[in-house]
Amino acid sequence: MSIGSSSSSEDSSCLPNSSTGTSLIFSQTSDVRSSIMSPVAVTNATLVAGEFRVYRRRWVLLAIVFFLNYTNASMWICFAPVADTSASYFGVSLTWINMLTVIYFIVFIPFNFVGVYMAERFGLKPLMISSAVINLIGGALRVLSVYIFEEPTQKFVVLFIGQSITAVAQALILIQPTKLAAYWFAPNERTIANAAGTIANEIGLMVAFLASPFIVGDNTSNIEHLIVIWSVPSVIPVLICVVFVNTRSYPPSPPSSSGAIASMGFKDSMTECLRNKQFWCLMLSFGTGLAAFSTLIALIEQILCVNGYSDTYAGIASTVCIGSGCVGAAIFGTLADRSKKYDVIYKGCYLLACLGVGFFAWASTKSDNNVLILLGVGWFGFFGLVLFPLALELSVECTYPVSESASSGVVILAGQLIGIVMLVGLPFLGQSLTQKQNEVEDCAQGVDKEDLWISNIVLATFTSLIAVWTLFFFKSPNKRLEAEQNANLIDDS
Repeated sequence: MSIGSSSSSEDSSCLPNSSTGTSLIFSQTSDVRSSIMSPVAVTNATLVAGEFRVYRRRWVLLAIVFFLNYTNASMWICFAPVADTSASYFGVSLTWINMLTVIYFIVFIPFNFVGVYMAERFGLKPLMISSAVINLIGGALRVLSVYIFEEPTQKFVVLFIGQSITAVAQALILIQPTKLAAYWFAPNERTIANAAGTIANEIGLMVAFLASPFIVGDNTSNIEHLIVIWSVPSVIPVLICVVFVNTRSYPPSPPSSSGAIASMGFKDSMTECLRNKQFWCLMLSFGTGLAAFSTLIALIEQILCVNGYSDTYAGIASTVCIGSGCVGAAIFGTLADRSKKYDVIYKGCYLLACLGVGFFAWASTKSDNNVLILLGVGWFGFFGLVLFPLALELSVECTYPVSESASSGVVILAGQLIGIVMLVGLPFLGQSLTQKQNEVEDCAQGVDKEDLWISNIVLATFTSLIAVWTLFFFKSPNKRLEAEQNANLIDDS
């Protein structure tokens, strides 16, 4: 079976139809996409050589997903590297600054299901456009918070509303990479396409962490510039949608046999996910890993400043973590695409990433461990960030033919739920500063400060236990790959 490449524009037919055989190929209406489908045999009549094609247009769609993730993530995390300064400027506690991060987790819970339903009922294109517009509205409100009100507390209220709206956009954005990879990219490109879409989120975090301390500096009023700088780019995905997207949600010809078979509808996808024991294992496993990463990134400035590390250094540490993670994702993502050993690579990277978390937890308790801290977070990032695209692929593989947006959405939802518990609960384990810490701390003045070393140890220990549990209990079947291999055998015969 061959997969062709085409740069021709899509015709009026949304998807190819099969006139013979027992395969269920997408029809031209979205209603068929939302109907209940079961795994079926794909006959030779439908899988003729050259029928499967990939289109250059897929890179434009990937660019939209990339910038949606990038701009949304940078707005989400931009206050974390300057948390104490932000609290001082707005006249609120660090708990409220942390809530600017936690609100993303909370809002994701209900709106994740809205996004999954939209993806199945209306397709990828409407989901992209709506998420881009909502992301822009949230960014615009953040900017307006700077210019409309004078009182810092009033500014914070409007900012929080804008942040909540961008959180809605995130719930619609994070489920898009698997959908795009499944229906626009060839099997040997899917993990890389997933990685490009999801790692864009991490790049947004990296750039925000690196630049935010330099934007703010020692002047708390520069928080206003920070808000504007990270909010304005939210217009980029909207512009790309308006200028470049003139296609439908699905290509005229599918890129693979699995891309040609209609998946289950929304309700049945959710039911099948929750009946799948291996999917529950993946939810706990990846959910813990995602929550640990989000919590560490959100709290790293508060962890480090009490031991004399500046906001700039905290930004550099986060940049090293995410930058090394992008390198690791490229290496292990390519390896996974070629070997198809998703679960083996996932388990190995998970265990190795936990070593970095533990090493950072130890190194961050001292005030002169600059290099060791960077080594710890770099190690964690290199092996840890690739878990995101790998877990999304595994969620599809172990639940196929469940809807890709449903399986990926639910597994991310697990991370958000565990993230709420970690990010809200772990700061309660904070300890009073020692005499030495009071002498060396480099946190903003007028903000309550606590030593989070116990929180850090608990985070590392719990994540490591889950990684070991994953090694023994998570055994994911590659149902989608097996279906494609069976289709290849039918075609060859």
